[in-house]
Amino acid sequence: STFILNQLGYDRGTLTPTTFAASIIDPTLQTNWQYFMQIYLQTKYSTRTLTPEQISYLQTCYAPFIQQVKQHHRAWKRFRAFLHLKHYLRYFFTPEPNSDNSRIS
Repeated sequence: STFILNQLGYDRGTLTPTTFAASIIDPTLQTNWQYFMQIYLQTKYSTRTLTPEQISYLQTCYAPFIQQVKQHHRAWKRFRAFLHLKHYLRYFFTPEPNSDNSRIS
């Protein structure tokens, strides 16, 4: 989902993933992407296991997220956005933010 957002022009820049989700993606697309990012970061950086609620959310969150993206970006715009080389380069060559806020203990 982060790659899709990047290709559509949502640049995270130096924001942490949760700040990016809360301040840009959720207000723009009316999603709950910040919660997804919290779960993702917990899985990536923590030894805590996911709760049944989190597992359930992960099993059902992708389809509604993509539906919101489709509502805000028509098919032709999505297609054109994926052809921009600069979006690929920005996604793969932008360094991770150097902040403790992006990690969950």
